[in-house]
Amino acid sequence: MELVVVGAEGASVVESIDALPDVGFVWCDCVYSDGPVWTAPVQRLIGIHVLDEHLRDAENVAHPSSFDSTNDYEIIVFRGLALRVEALDASDVIHVKTRPVVFFLFPRVLVTVRAPDSRLMASTRTRLMSAAGRARLPTQPEELMLRILNAMVDRYLELRQPLSAQLDRWQRQLLDTRRPFNDWYSLLDARRDEAYFQLFSGPAIPVGEPQVLPMDEARRRVPPGAEVVTSPLVDIAALARFAATADPAQYPPEAAYIRDADAKPQEKFRVARLGPGVGK
Repeated sequence: MELVVVGAEGASVVESIDALPDVGFVWCDCVYSDGPVWTAPVQRLIGIHVLDEHLRDAENVAHPSSFDSTNDYEIIVFRGLALRVEALDASDVIHVKTRPVVFFLFPRVLVTVRAPDSRLMASTRTRLMSAAGRARLPTQPEELMLRILNAMVDRYLELRQPLSAQLDRWQRQLLDTRRPFNDWYSLLDARRDEAYFQLFSGPAIPVGEPQVLPMDEARRRVPPGAEVVTSPLVDIAALARFAATADPAQYPPEAAYIRDADAKPQEKFRVARLGPGVGK
């Protein structure tokens, strides 16, 4: 655990702190293995107690991205990339792995709980301590949290180019008739790294918003006894059974029609027609 005092004149690391600074705020940066040791300084500084369930969330490395709040503080869990984009080789198969950074946002105090090898936190701390007189320092813990989150999102954006290059390489190999593609296991493993996850309480009754999750996390979030649908194909028999028993009042049918494959497609706008007497 490291305590950083951020004030108007600069930032500095301290061993301990008994009171908030007159100007600025305190950043308490922790790693997963530190556990709840940071709660004592927070209690001493601002007298706020943290709920046990939120402490458990901070220690859960499989926790999905989420947000929660109480009357005294907010907790934000954001899963960042767990790989170095700049170290990727052009021939590497990219496996997208993530891990959580937990933010506890208190009045004039920010607590972060993250992986011990996070280079982002180290670079953020270095920039804060060297910014005095040369760059604008954050004046509130919310501003520092936003800077860290922006940097985490930027890392996802940096992954677009190598991912696009990987998909383009596989597409070219799949279409190359001279050298048949045979690296199917790598292709399937890359596809399985993430899953489209959606919970349903009943037929066509979704619970919450759909998410794209790491496969291991998606498996952990399946409720006990729930039926898991993993096929990308529609189960026609299940769809027919549902249609035969569905209440039309709850599931009103949507008008649709089927056209021949070679039929001329209709325009989405109304075709203008000449009315009586027009053009005479």
